Amino acid sequence: MAVFAGFHMVSRGSYEWVYYVVVPPQPIYTFKYICDAAFRTEILEGQLRVSAVYGIVVVERGEAVIALLKGGQWEVVKTVRFFVPGKHGAGGQSADRFKRQTEHLAEAFYKLVAEEANGIFLKMLSLSGIIVAGPEVTTRGFLEAGGLDYRLKEKILAIVPACCADEQGVGEVIRGAKEQLKESEYVRAKEVMERVMYCAVKKSDYIAYGRERALRALEMGVAEAVVVAEELAEDVVLWVMMKAEENGVKVEVVPRGVEESKTLMQAFCSYVVLLSTPAWVLER
Repeated sequence: MAVFAGFHMVSRGSYEWVYYVVVPPQPIYTFKYICDAAFRTEILEGQLRVSAVYGIVVVERGEAVIALLKGGQWEVVKTVRFFVPGKHGAGGQSADRFKRQTEHLAEAFYKLVAEEANGIFLKMLSLSGIIVAGPEVTTRGFLEAGGLDYRLKEKILAIVPACCADEQGVGEVIRGAKEQLKESEYVRAKEVMERVMYCAVKKSDYIAYGRERALRALEMGVAEAVVVAEELAEDVVLWVMMKAEENGVKVEVVPRGVEESKTLMQAFCSYVVLLSTPAWVLER
């Protein structure tokens, strides 16, 4: 939460106590204690800037998850389970009756998933698109069942395979649909870290890490890009971005919601700089 408190001057010599507690739409991981003449709301204002939001629906037989990819993180917001029987070994009329019952239950399940998706996605004015995923037979059945609102059908960007209707499946969907999700901060950050890891393995002479070496590369004008972890204090990140801007260098901030951010912090000390010249020049 964010707490704002202080004395507001009503008139000369007259003050009133003001106190606000704000629960932000996203978690705040930075602790700041600021004494100033005005309340500092930059962190909250940053959360109000709308970033691309994508919906993900992974459908299996009798199981589904609905997830949101927003900014630098994703989360499962709804899990749906419904009994849909598997194949039956009976023959004759029993087999036909069982097949009809199974199809009826499957259709009811698909409509239940669509109802949940409608309730979640239709309220989101900033929804940029939807990815539907799962085995071909279940994604086709889900879309043909007719329960998904036509406005949401128009936002479907791709239909991709997925291993399972759980968190692992959502991660697979994001990897499989990264072209359609390329405007997402999460996907962009993962691509940045893929480039970092490639350079670390294949072009190790053109990468340096750690705060001092990153700043030295900026001062010497040999930095092509700087990558920093969001876990650094906000004022530190802003200072690095200002230093980089002075030298015409782009800074990529890897959000804490991206799995590779731990690698950035632990293996690269939260700072990576990609160089235009071999790293030995930094030792001069």
